[in-house]
Amino acid sequence: MTSNVMLNDLAIIIRSYLEGHKNRSLKGLSMRTGVAYATLRRIYQQDATPTMENILPIIQFVCSREEGIQFLKKHFSNFGSWLEDYFNEDQEFIAHDLNRLIQDKENFIIISLAATERGTTRETIRELLGSFGEKKVHNLIDHGVLSEVKGVIKTIQSEFGSVDPDSVLAQIRNATEIFNKQRLGTSTAMAGMQTEGVSEEGLKKIFKVMVSAEMEISKIRKENIGEHTMFAGFILNVIEG
Repeated sequence: MTSNVMLNDLAIIIRSYLEGHKNRSLKGLSMRTGVAYATLRRIYQQDATPTMENILPIIQFVCSREEGIQFLKKHFSNFGSWLEDYFNEDQEFIAHDLNRLIQDKENFIIISLAATERGTTRETIRELLGSFGEKKVHNLIDHGVLSEVKGVIKTIQSEFGSVDPDSVLAQIRNATEIFNKQRLGTSTAMAGMQTEGVSEEGLKKIFKVMVSAEMEISKIRKENIGEHTMFAGFILNVIEG
């Protein structure tokens, strides 16, 4: 599949979004996706081939889960197929406000608690974050991210996942900042880092192992609902001179 075909398909997706409402614009889409307006305009005019860094926020915002995955499977088959396996059938791309607000550390804690099957309470949030946490809850409710019914706080969007790299990396940063080192040595905490100069084949093997591990963890957490709100993140990259 050529980059010209991919660029044409992406431009069609953007055009369809813009034509869906008279108040929509490229500038507005730029603000909502974090993709620079000049970059977005060149993509729309098919003057530049975008990177995944720009493609993913656009796809996440303008497409349904199914539409986005089909686009990614068509043009980035391995990544798209992985996403298809990773997302549940009833799981959609994360809503815009939720995607934006979860990048804040305190919001990340509250949303992580509220996104569980049990939800959370104001008392729990006060214990963790004090009165500042309650203010955050009010803000998240006002933005339509959380709901509170009979004292139980839950996310409005019950099943969601993000493919926006900025959002995912922000959540990983948040997770490292609240990491409880006192739990090391138990089954509730683990941290590790490995570096080495490896071949292309080695990178492919590492990638495959990490994808497999993430899929297995996703399966385990869904089959073992309980009282512990856990987080586990994965990150792989290379340093190139």
